[in-house]
Amino acid sequence: MKVPLIQGPFAAVRGRQSGFAFVWLLFFVAAMGIGLAAIGTAWGTLAKREREKELLFIGNQYRQAIVSFLAVSSNGQSRYPKTLDELLDDPRFPNPVRHLRRPYRDPISGSDEWGLVKAPDGGITGVYSLSNDRPLKTANFPSEFKDFNGKSRYRDWVFSSLATASSSTADSNTAQANASDTSGANPTPTSSNSNAAQAQPQPPSDPCAPALQQSLAACTAAVAARTTVWGTCRNAAVSAYRSCSGQ
Repeated sequence: MKVPLIQGPFAAVRGRQSGFAFVWLLFFVAAMGIGLAAIGTAWGTLAKREREKELLFIGNQYRQAIVSFLAVSSNGQSRYPKTLDELLDDPRFPNPVRHLRRPYRDPISGSDEWGLVKAPDGGITGVYSLSNDRPLKTANFPSEFKDFNGKSRYRDWVFSSLATASSSTADSNTAQANASDTSGANPTPTSSNSNAAQAQPQPPSDPCAPALQQSLAACTAAVAARTTVWGTCRNAAVSAYRSCSGQ
């Protein structure tokens, strides 16, 4: 025998309350989803900006290391590094000379591989990321990276040692032009070959390099006389060079 269900005003109220609770639950879930999505987007943007800062730092480390490699010579051998590994252990010296503390991974792509800018002789003059992603930062770069303004891909951020050379050459040309204007003397005509030579990028000048060369030469003599250990002497010379150059 079936017992008839008792329906009344209380049952209708309970039904309406359950419906409202379900609607509020859906609204809460939707709001939580929107909030989490916004947090995820903000976090992703922040992480990308940090990776861009890291790329600028690492790229500049490679650029300075190439400048150091070019400035330091052994037996008159001044050249660009043939590989990035030569920045970690300069093969021109009998004992280890490091221009770069350690190899760096590309923070954008996460790869150990870098794009290389080659000189006519095959040496490396600069590095860049192989990523084609669009950067968040497209303006207000530091002066040493002013050429990055307006670039649409990370691979267009080229960390080149030639930028230092071009800047030094431009400053020298400006100083010469100002001196010429002040003296009022007529400019001396030059041959086309001379003009072409001036147009070529010159190796960057490093005022700290001579001191490093002298220190390494002194280390070599001291090691030969057995008055010191090469590693200790060389590390002190390199540390003095880095302090001088601000690395």
